[in-house]
Amino acid sequence: TISNLRVNQISVSGTGIVGSVVGILSTGGTVSNVHATNVAVSGSADYVGGLVGGVSGSATIRNSTASGAVSGVNFVGGLT
Repeated sequence: TISNLRVNQISVSGTGIVGSVVGILSTGGTVSNVHATNVAVSGSADYVGGLVGGVSGSATIRNSTASGAVSGVNFVGGLT
């Protein structure tokens, strides 16, 4: 669980499953009240997100935001 976190001006790059705060959020994992601003997240493969790179199973993201630039190949999004 990650909760009540604010991050600003994060730059992250990798091959795949890349996020500014979490690479992969697994079953039972929770991200709550997490806010990432001015992110620069890039991946040279799949699963790239502004906050979380990928979600596996029944993980939860609630009341969280991300803003900035996100780039990747497939499955690219603002939060996941």
